[in-house]
Amino acid sequence: MIGEIVSTVTTVGELVGRLVEQDDNTVTIESPRAFMMGEGGAGFAPGISITGERDPKSIQINKSHVVFMTKTSDTVEKAWMQQTSGIVI
Repeated sequence: MIGEIVSTVTTVGELVGRLVEQDDNTVTIESPRAFMMGEGGAGFAPGISITGERDPKSIQINKSHVVFMTKTSDTVEKAWMQQTSGIVI
């Protein structure tokens, strides 16, 4: 899965980003975005927390907080790519 866009369900929410590294204790996600529901439907926050850095380059998540990780659907992957690069696919 390294290099793929993944959906990571954690104990505090769902994140979408590129899996760049994992070891026994952590998972590193590039260009992470929190997936959330709003009045207009589903979408991405510009980062992973309300008070955190906007558009973080990457984050490390302790595996004890990961419920599961799976390859992201094509639809969500295209939306993530548009959100992180500005390129409409």
